[in-house]
Amino acid sequence: MSGAASDRATACATVWRKYPALANVQPTVRTEGDGSVFTFKAARAAGGTGPPVALVVRVTVGTDGRVRRVVAAR
Repeated sequence: MSGAASDRATACATVWRKYPALANVQPTVRTEGDGSVFTFKAARAAGGTGPPVALVVRVTVGTDGRVRRVVAAR
């Protein structure tokens, strides 16, 4: 079984590598049944004068410390 700190490190490394716009954004953590869900949230400029666009990424890490699912929404 993995520890909470290593789960967080795994989730952060996965998100920061795939979504550079979320670099150094710290996630919120929720424990669910068989693992942890890490939620990363950030607002990015849409370009021009438009309003910022929210980027939300959820990472599910299983009890074995492996990333099970990555879901992104804008």
